[in-house]
Amino acid sequence: MRRQLIKRYFITGLLIWVPLAITAWVLTMIIGTMDQSLHLLPAAVHPRSVLGFDIPGSGAILTLLIILLTGIIAANFIGQRLVAWWESLLARIPVVNSIYNSVKQVSAARWSGIWLVSTSASTYRRRRIPLRVFSSCCLEARSSNSI
Repeated sequence: MRRQLIKRYFITGLLIWVPLAITAWVLTMIIGTMDQSLHLLPAAVHPRSVLGFDIPGSGAILTLLIILLTGIIAANFIGQRLVAWWESLLARIPVVNSIYNSVKQVSAARWSGIWLVSTSASTYRRRRIPLRVFSSCCLEARSSNSI
């Protein structure tokens, strides 16, 4: 009886600590990976060179700024042409094409309620992609072009 009680408490403790530890580990890995974007900057403007010490998370801020600037550039006419050119280039590489298109479809489904920039070569409009759920495993995205 006492052994089962100790076992139950131990498993309960594991169910509390394991998800917390894995979450902390994953967040540490993500922030650490994002901090690697500091290597894109010249050494003279690194926080260690300017301030004399590292600032944890400064690479994450730089990564978010790069993503924001990419979105701003891709939202205008010239940026859309660059994205269309890039996608046509990726379409010629067999394995890369299938991976890129798969990730793009999942991303479009995930961010379906947000205004996306159309990257097709024939149309340069913003479009909203409504998402309809047909069952728990099947999703269909229907594109409706509107401004």
